[in-house]
Amino acid sequence: MGIVEHVDPNMIMVEANVRTEANLLREFVASIKQNGARPRSLLDVTLRAP
Repeated sequence: MGIVEHVDPNMIMVEANVRTEANLLREFVASIKQNGARPRSLLDVTLRAP
């Protein structure tokens, strides 16, 4: 279950979660094949310091 946080929209920076490379261990790839993958979220959000 996720957490809902109410924040000032001027205090967040939304960026795409994109990787140009992924050095994955064979064990990790095997676990995804066996168990599937669940995204943590659709976007990564970073709070800016005031």
